[in-house]
Amino acid sequence: MKKKNTHHNSERAAKSIGTKFATLERWIETGVPIKKDGQGNELFKNGEPVYIDIPTSLNKFLRWADARYGIMSTSQSALTNYLSSVNKNGGYVEILLRQTKHKLEQQKLSHNKSDLKIRLNEALQLINEQNKDITKYFLENKNLEGEIKALTAEMENIEMAAALKHEAMQVTINRLNEQLSRVRNMRIVDDKK
Repeated sequence: MKKKNTHHNSERAAKSIGTKFATLERWIETGVPIKKDGQGNELFKNGEPVYIDIPTSLNKFLRWADARYGIMSTSQSALTNYLSSVNKNGGYVEILLRQTKHKLEQQKLSHNKSDLKIRLNEALQLINEQNKDITKYFLENKNLEGEIKALTAEMENIEMAAALKHEAMQVTINRLNEQLSRVRNMRIVDDKK
């Protein structure tokens, strides 16, 4: 009975290890998945995707268990037996782990680049809108400067016209004062006669 149970466990372990390898190979090719919540929505934290935990060492590879992928924790001896049955060595596991980690780093970098591109585009759009506003205000300012120049010229013309009228009035007043002075002098002369 124990032999059957041991045989059954070794088959399950071999199947799980094969599934682990296939899963890592798929992730290396297509990308490490993003964690999902209970409703199946991808999880993000501070705008960054939260990726599923990946094994990064041989020990973590052996302890790795995930029912969604049909993966269970396995022993070192089960791994050794599996590798010998598929003509691979322990270095194969290390290569897969490094490639998976590298793929995850590329994904994070790629997401950061696309996020940066989005932020850059938003910043450029904001700059363009501000430039339009600045151009609008610049034109309004130019128009106001033109109006101020026109009003200043008009005010100078009015002041000049007023000064000319004032001079003309002063000349008229002076002439009238002279005439009045003569008229007074005439009375004085007449009174003496």
